[in-house]
Amino acid sequence: MQRLITKPVRRGIQLQLLFLLVLACLLWLMDRQLALSALAGGIIAGIAHFWFTWRVFTGVANEAGQILGTVYRAEVGKIILTVMLFITAFVTIKPMSVASLMAAYFFTTCIPWLASYFFADDSKPGKTGDITNVR
Repeated sequence: MQRLITKPVRRGIQLQLLFLLVLACLLWLMDRQLALSALAGGIIAGIAHFWFTWRVFTGVANEAGQILGTVYRAEVGKIILTVMLFITAFVTIKPMSVASLMAAYFFTTCIPWLASYFFADDSKPGKTGDITNVR
């Protein structure tokens, strides 16, 4: 059986959780409402990202059309899940700081992209930073 969660994916999820915990602890010192709202935004982003990753990387599609279909279905499911989680957060968390919720959601969503940018190993051949193979 193949590994379903690769090291870069696991690193992205771990960085999201670490960012979320640090942010929530810092905001807790300022205001509990800010911390709870930020925690909810980060959890929404983390759950949606993890669900998308799980759906895409557990598929056994071999052809390009199958892979693309898997990604499309995973993205639609991620959007639906995100909307449902936001609705749940808005209904259940009173009082809520919408700015804190949205900021935490945005920054938590950006963590995998930032991690892939800052932690990419460009020294390996075939990677983006390798200019020795340019003709």
